[in-house]
Amino acid sequence: MRWETLSSKKVFDCSIFSVYSTLRKNSADFQQEVFVIKPSDWVNVIAVTPQQEVILVKQFRQGTQEVTLEIPGGMVDPGESPLQTAQRELEEETGYVSQAWSLLGSVRPNPAIQDNFCYTFLAEQASPDKLQSLGPAEELEIVKVPLLEIPPMIASGLINHALVIVAFCFLSLARSGFFFTSK
Repeated sequence: MRWETLSSKKVFDCSIFSVYSTLRKNSADFQQEVFVIKPSDWVNVIAVTPQQEVILVKQFRQGTQEVTLEIPGGMVDPGESPLQTAQRELEEETGYVSQAWSLLGSVRPNPAIQDNFCYTFLAEQASPDKLQSLGPAEELEIVKVPLLEIPPMIASGLINHALVIVAFCFLSLARSGFFFTSK
């Protein structure tokens, strides 16, 4: 079922992803040009305070032109591990830090057209340490919500970002005794 790559070239490059035009052939010799988006890997962080509150962020999203309620996260920078990115993003976006980190799992956000991973980390005993350190294009509002209120927020559509929902699914499975092996 593997398709052979006959050629590939970058056709678009921007600061957060590149697009490649790739000619591939399947086992029946059928050839097709496909386009693959190549972003960096991403991280998401479920930060839980000693009071069992989750640190969420409200932010405007350009794609939907809506304000969303999400967990902190971002792109893995070159030379950075996913854990280092998770720690940096939590601190930059919220001012919170944690000494208790664990990887809950990883997913392929959209394998039909992308080649990256999104890693979900749990930061327990998160506490405020600094002020937010946002970039010029970032406007985030921090919201603390009791962990037990997250499932109804997902069910009602108040939290509707797919990768955030996956993150809470990982947390639920991990707390139910399931363990994952991740890339």
